[in-house]
Amino acid sequence: MRIDKLASTVNTTKLAPPGKHSGLLVDRTELCARIAKRATRRLTTLVAPAGYGKTSLLTQVRHEIERSAAATGWLSVDEEDNDLGRFLLHLVEALRSGTPHAGQATLALLRSGVSLPATVLKTTLLNELVGIDRDVFLFIDDFHLITDRSVVATLQAILLAPIERLHLLVATRDARTLPLSQLRVRGDLLEIGVQDLKFSAAEVGDFFTRQNGAPISPDLIGLLHGRTEGWVAGLQFAAIALRDNEDPCRFLARFSGQHCNVGDFLAEEVFERQPSPVQDFLLATCILKRFDTGLCNAVTETTDGREHLDQLERANLFVFSLDTERQWYRYHHLFSEFLQRRLHERHPERWVALHRRACHWLAAHGHVVDAIEHAFAAQDEPLAARLLDAASAHLFAAGQVASIRSYAARLPEPLAARCPQLQLDLAWDCELHWQFLEARQALDHARAALESQLPAQDATARAQHKLLMSKLAHREMMLSMLSDDIPATLGLCHQWLAAATVADAFMRASTETALMLCRRETYSVDGVAAAAETTHEMFVKGGAVYGTAFHNSIAGTTLFAAGHLAQAEDAYNRGRDWAIRLHGEKSALLAMPSMLLAELHYERNQVEAARQLLGENFSMSRELGFVDNLIAGFVTHARIAFLDRNHLSAQAILEDASHYADRYDFDRLRAHILCERSRQLLLLGEVREAARVLDADKTDPGRLTPGARVTSTTETLAIAHARLFCETGREAEGLALIKSWLSFARGRRCTRSFVRLAVLLARLSLRSGNRPAALRYLIEGLDAGAPGGFVRSFLDEGEAIIELLNQLHRGDPGASTPALQTAGQILRLGGAAALAQPGFAGTGTALLEAPATEALSEREIEILQLAGSSMLNSEIGASLGLAESTVKWYWQRIFLKMGVHRRAQALVQARRMGLLRS
Repeated sequence: MRIDKLASTVNTTKLAPPGKHSGLLVDRTELCARIAKRATRRLTTLVAPAGYGKTSLLTQVRHEIERSAAATGWLSVDEEDNDLGRFLLHLVEALRSGTPHAGQATLALLRSGVSLPATVLKTTLLNELVGIDRDVFLFIDDFHLITDRSVVATLQAILLAPIERLHLLVATRDARTLPLSQLRVRGDLLEIGVQDLKFSAAEVGDFFTRQNGAPISPDLIGLLHGRTEGWVAGLQFAAIALRDNEDPCRFLARFSGQHCNVGDFLAEEVFERQPSPVQDFLLATCILKRFDTGLCNAVTETTDGREHLDQLERANLFVFSLDTERQWYRYHHLFSEFLQRRLHERHPERWVALHRRACHWLAAHGHVVDAIEHAFAAQDEPLAARLLDAASAHLFAAGQVASIRSYAARLPEPLAARCPQLQLDLAWDCELHWQFLEARQALDHARAALESQLPAQDATARAQHKLLMSKLAHREMMLSMLSDDIPATLGLCHQWLAAATVADAFMRASTETALMLCRRETYSVDGVAAAAETTHEMFVKGGAVYGTAFHNSIAGTTLFAAGHLAQAEDAYNRGRDWAIRLHGEKSALLAMPSMLLAELHYERNQVEAARQLLGENFSMSRELGFVDNLIAGFVTHARIAFLDRNHLSAQAILEDASHYADRYDFDRLRAHILCERSRQLLLLGEVREAARVLDADKTDPGRLTPGARVTSTTETLAIAHARLFCETGREAEGLALIKSWLSFARGRRCTRSFVRLAVLLARLSLRSGNRPAALRYLIEGLDAGAPGGFVRSFLDEGEAIIELLNQLHRGDPGASTPALQTAGQILRLGGAAALAQPGFAGTGTALLEAPATEALSEREIEILQLAGSSMLNSEIGASLGLAESTVKWYWQRIFLKMGVHRRAQALVQARRMGLLRS
């Protein structure tokens, strides 16, 4: 279905109170003054059933407050506001009517064209509201229509947050979803209820004088007040009926003024007394939530809508204007409900036709959301589907994904599946939230729908089909990238770029970004700096700024892989700047580049900076992004926990990461977690457990050599197995494997890989007894890593590398001057507290010129003495209150300090040192 235009997503009629002629409103001066005087509390509630004048009173209070030049805003709530994006859009616009700069960041998020977590929207708005520097009074009418949990939670958060200058006045039939008890305890709540809202006898007299143009007798006032108990709607019903009634007392004897009698009263005394044309007009237009002359004429199929509206307004027949120009109107809720019941009772056959007419007029004038509702009411699901498909991209760009999903759920699945734009938007939302199976299903539906369409004759239709096909190809590529299928992504990127005929800045820039990731993963990092800058500008100039945080994150990791750590840091910080600008602090978008920056800080041994970033962002880093930020967050967090000697915490972090890898089938994350887990186990002396972990992966080490289609996942697994080879007497296998990888990384100028491979080769060579080769490989790693500032890649391989660094620093004739300087710098940076070896005490002393043999600790001496009495490890643990695995860990430290490899050798050495009795 083609829609030539779409109305603004902001419904301006919701931002002003429904209007009545001011001369018809009773001045509730005393009650208004009482409320206005106390309205500086955080919340004022007007709670009562329908018809008690809540809206009219709220309007008068607003006028009273505005006399003091205070800033105010108004929001009339409707059922469609059960979409957090739509609700916040109108809430912010209401605030901006009094404070023009309020909520700018929130508006930017809502218009960013992507679905965002409720926490992001809520946090951003709260941060902005805290900065309001003048008193703002926000009036919210009909809040009882809100049932969505995220909307309710957001308003609760606003009410309970320390926002000193924002005051809410809320009219509702039910306030139980508001945090009344907390605000009541704080003295921040003013409650206006039914007893406050009831008209007094004097107000009843004033009301009838204003309504009917003449005063009524005190006896009649007393009778009316008694019959209605001050219920405003009941009084208005009576006023209409009494205008031409010759015997008011007889009428009042029949009129109870209570809610249960209203339907009968309206039928007998109001509706039936209207001329037939007015009755027809009322029944035809009662299906409309709001209406203007054009819509009324379309529904009634007449041209006298304006005359009827003027007549109803003059008669004060339960109709309210919604704007100052008196173009849009709505009926009182009670009156509308009665009219709809009457329509169903008397003319059920008209129901569908009326809704269909309303639907077509609203769609033609761009009010597609309202049109969709009428299509459903007309039981025309195919029409609703066509309208939703036409409006889906518009709603998605406005952040109203909840509405899209709600409408789609009301359609039969086969019908929704034939809506290509709808399916593409649902797929994109699923992709961003890592719902990959659902995304694939939606993309399959979109492809089937597009491929089944007949060739369009109309040029506009052909262009639209071309755009959707391009968008489909792009979404399929992004699904591959976000699910971390690197080979598929690489092929799809090339296909999209080769076939792209649509000038869409976001699709092109995001495809270039995905291609950069693929090239990095396949060891092609040349020219990354220039390419990164070009693509960044493409995002910005094309207005697709949301993609800048993703792009700079991927650009940073690619620069890191090339060894350009300073430029990588700049990219990450630029990504963080854009994330803060778009989503504010404490957001999942900010967490993405923050995890990568934490990884970079850790590599430079800036552990506290990394720890701070993790503390601020780690919990949100699993809500958005791609596999790189998961790897960086989990591995860096686990390594710092290991440095802190909190080994159980480190393993728990890695276990959590494994669950994520299994849940989303992220093989690359799984490989990195496997590698880190085995590294930590080996450092703890748990060789058998490390072997069990790697064996469970069922990867054949013989298939881990580099080749034409290799990715970083293969390298990561190769490193893990080579470390195990180093501890199990298979040094030759490890050397052969890592040598092939070192040559591969050198040829592709992938410095990060080269450094860690060279360091591992140094360790393997040393274990195999070839110290000159170990020094040679270490010098290569130092030379390669010096410009970027690599540190932890050396320290985290353990004490053997530290010993080699000390030897170099003391002066090795084969070492270059830069290598000597770098070795000294790493040793100075790597205090004992920063070592990844669990036996090092947290003394903070530098590694430079560390003694070849460290003193044994008291606990290590205790273990030696107990072992000297022929105790097993389990018995030693029971005696000292330690786990057997901890005893094994201490043995590894003892072996390293004593320069031995076996328990028997350690006991012999201990006796020589006088620690044991002969």
